Amino acid sequence: MDNLVLFLGSVALYYAIFWRLTTHKAKCVGWRQRLKQLGIISLLCLPVNINGTVFTVAGNATGKNVFSFFSLYQSAECDAMTIASITLYQKAGKNAGIVIGLVGYQEAGESATTAIGLTGYQKAGEVALTWLGLTGYQEAGERAFTIVGLTGYQKADQYAITFIGLTGYQGASKDTITFIGLAVCQKAGQNASIGIGFAVCQNAGRDAVNILGLAGYQKAENKALTVIGIGFYQKVGTKNRSFGFGWPLRKD
Repeated sequence: MDNLVLFLGSVALYYAIFWRLTTHKAKCVGWRQRLKQLGIISLLCLPVNINGTVFTVAGNATGKNVFSFFSLYQSAECDAMTIASITLYQKAGKNAGIVIGLVGYQEAGESATTAIGLTGYQKAGEVALTWLGLTGYQEAGERAFTIVGLTGYQKADQYAITFIGLTGYQGASKDTITFIGLAVCQKAGQNASIGIGFAVCQNAGRDAVNILGLAGYQKAENKALTVIGIGFYQKVGTKNRSFGFGWPLRKD
């Protein structure tokens, strides 16, 4: 029943958009041509159900697994995947994936992945991953990754990692890592690290480290270190210093 409603709604929506975009040609198009257009849109939106796995070109569907080329809405018990799309809502019991596109809401019980694109909200029980793009909110039960891009808020129970890019907030119960880029705020239960770049604020339960670059504020329980660069204010336990360079500030 859900897929029937989604099918009828998809056809109505896409045909209304198509009609609106072609209104300037309305006088030249007869009712037979309009029926033909409606038929093509219906075929593109048709959900084909094979043992609970639903395949569709441009439709919106629910099922055990849902695979499509373009979908605004996907909900699956196991896996949901779309190739190139503007997806408003995608939820899967196991894995949710977008190859290229824009995603409003993406949630998965295991892994949520956007290869190339923009994701507003991304949440996964295990791994949340954006390969190339922009993510507003990224949360994972284990590991959150942004390979290349910009992440507003990144949170993980174990590791929050940005390889190349800018992160507004990185938080993890274990380690937060930005290899190359800018982290406005890093908060880690164990280690907060910047490879090459700038950290405005680093707060770590163990070590706060910036290998090459600048650190505005570093707070750690064990060690604060800026290897090549300057830590403007560093605090470890009861110790603190300004403009730290090279040599680590240790608790003992």
